[in-house]
Amino acid sequence: MPTGLSYNIATAEMAFYREHSIPLPRRHFDQRTLDRFRPMALMVEPQRGICVYHKKEIEHYYSPELGFQKIACIECYQKEIA
Repeated sequence: MPTGLSYNIATAEMAFYREHSIPLPRRHFDQRTLDRFRPMALMVEPQRGICVYHKKEIEHYYSPELGFQKIACIECYQKEIA
């Protein structure tokens, strides 16, 4: 899918593609990067939790599998780092 964005191929990048017999990319670097990260963005879902400081229910993006136990709401976090 063409993006309409123009881009240049750096000399070192061209040498790499030639050395490894890789065809030149058809899409802009930024679009290729977005395409690589899109599946990860779809996996991130908001989670429900409790602020560690004042026990208010909050929404966060830390998966339970990551093991974070002390998650603060925005207001408490900003008080702590100020």
